[in-house]
Amino acid sequence: MGLTVLHGSRSSWMVPHLSLGLTREAGHEVPLGADGEPLCFQAVLVGPTDYYDPLLDDDRPSP
Repeated sequence: MGLTVLHGSRSSWMVPHLSLGLTREAGHEVPLGADGEPLCFQAVLVGPTDYYDPLLDDDRPSP
C-alpha cells in the first residue's frame, strides 16, 4: 500500500492516511519483552481520515 509508519517513541506508532494510532503503554500487568515494553499493542486508536496527516513532512496526496 505504500503507507508510512511514524513512531515518535518506542511505545507509540501512527499510520497517516490510514488514521491508525497504536500504543504499547500498559496500565496493568502484561508480559514484557527483552526491551521492557509490552509484547503486544495495548490500544488501537482510530481517528478521522486525515487525523495523523499533519505529522507527515511530505506533500503526498492521500490515497
